[in-house]
Amino acid sequence: MSSAASPRFWAGPIRYCRWASREKPAYFWSVVLGALGPIQLAVVPPVRNFIGDYNAPPIPVTYPGESRENENTAKADEASLHQREHERQQKNTNDATVPAGPRKQLTGYDDE
Repeated sequence: MSSAASPRFWAGPIRYCRWASREKPAYFWSVVLGALGPIQLAVVPPVRNFIGDYNAPPIPVTYPGESRENENTAKADEASLHQREHERQQKNTNDATVPAGPRKQLTGYDDE
């Protein structure tokens, strides 16, 4: 410990920082690194853009399906919307969603 009394921050901030860096380095550097966080929020994004590092495009949240016409346009009238919906329902009912025949027994698993 130093023989002199610990300096007060508001009386001389530079002198206090010098004292704290010697006598209490863990606290001093914790405060320094903590103060750099908000500064980095303002500095890092422009620097990244300057060097050409951009954010990745967003990950799609929907599965890419068959391309469809935009049904919500003002040009589409009610009758054509109803007709397309009817055709889509007919198409879905004609597809077999459950395979015919008995269920196959899985092999290759040692669960028994």
